Amino acid sequence: MKQNLHLKQIWNRLEALTASESNHAAYRQSLHTINPPCVPFLGLYLTDLVFLDDGNADTVQVGDQAFINFDKRYKTCAIVREIQQYQQTAYALKEWPQLMKYLCRTSHLLDDNHMYKQSLAIEPRAAA
Repeated sequence: MKQNLHLKQIWNRLEALTASESNHAAYRQSLHTINPPCVPFLGLYLTDLVFLDDGNADTVQVGDQAFINFDKRYKTCAIVREIQQYQQTAYALKEWPQLMKYLCRTSHLLDDNHMYKQSLAIEPRAAA
């Protein structure tokens, strides 16, 4: 019972962190406080890039001349730079020989065909 309450609290914190309100403001704020290394959810950045590209013209018209929209390029660069900051710090991973041995011993147990059938059993294809 106590463990279920603890899991519920963790779940509630995760829901709050990943809520879509205000363009995922809670997640973005939390992400900005984390020290790398970190693997952020790239879908958020890809969405930002798509909206930025779709919502801003490539050029700015001044009279009868078109100029490169440098503001759009600057904003794109800022998004890419934010992604890159998480790639600058290496992970300090340690080898775990027991796990490596286990994975090497069991990796041949399930072939692609068997795993595909298991996948369909868990999540059947939607009817067309």
